[in-house]
Amino acid sequence: MAGRCWAETWVNHHGHHGSEATRGILVKEEKDHAILKGLEDGAIFGPTDVYTVKLPLPGDSKPLVLGEVVAG
Repeated sequence: MAGRCWAETWVNHHGHHGSEATRGILVKEEKDHAILKGLEDGAIFGPTDVYTVKLPLPGDSKPLVLGEVVAG
């Protein structure tokens, strides 16, 4: 279903809650996706830790950016 947002239950946690952050890493096969235009690895940053979800995602959803735990 194009345009539909899916909420996925996380299955694992990476990093130490409240003391680490997340650096966005573009999925290599998706780096030319229109949503990612002009972005490079590390251009997306979040002050939170990283969670794992079960892949594949439901429907036609696909990950575009993965999270890498960094000191934050």
